[in-house]
Amino acid sequence: EGKINAQDRMALYTFGETVELKLAEEHSPEETRAVLESLANKDERTLMFEAVRMASDRAAQVAPEVCRRRVLLVISDGEDFNIGSTGVNEAQECLKKTGIPAYAFAMKDTAREHINSFGEFARTSGGTLTVFDDQQAPSLLDTFPAYMAAGEVLEWRSGSNRQTNRMENVSLRTG
Repeated sequence: EGKINAQDRMALYTFGETVELKLAEEHSPEETRAVLESLANKDERTLMFEAVRMASDRAAQVAPEVCRRRVLLVISDGEDFNIGSTGVNEAQECLKKTGIPAYAFAMKDTAREHINSFGEFARTSGGTLTVFDDQQAPSLLDTFPAYMAAGEVLEWRSGSNRQTNRMENVSLRTG
């Protein structure tokens, strides 16, 4: 428990005044540690929604047989300084189009309005918001793999892509 499965993949983006792909999906634990140890919080202005768009676009390109479930984990104060790049509505639309939920993680001492809007952004995508403090930070993500494993994944398919432009009844049987 608390570990990702061998077949799981992760890409790591950082976002400050620029958005950078720091680790592609195929990397070793040693490479992960080296990159994480090299990170520094040096930018005052962040392009969070641009990072969300880039990461969800990349994740959507992974074939379903390689990865059936995709999620974004976003650790931020929820504040975005976008000027002319991806805004909140575009990021939400991108997540909706790709079917990828964003799970938001915010520091407890973040401004209330940023926490609230960050939480709304995450919930709109199907994700959640977790607010954490300094003591929780070292083990923050330890329970996330178990949380994901406890969820059920439903796959929906249609007989055609024809639109009827009217209400359609759908029934779901489990068991």
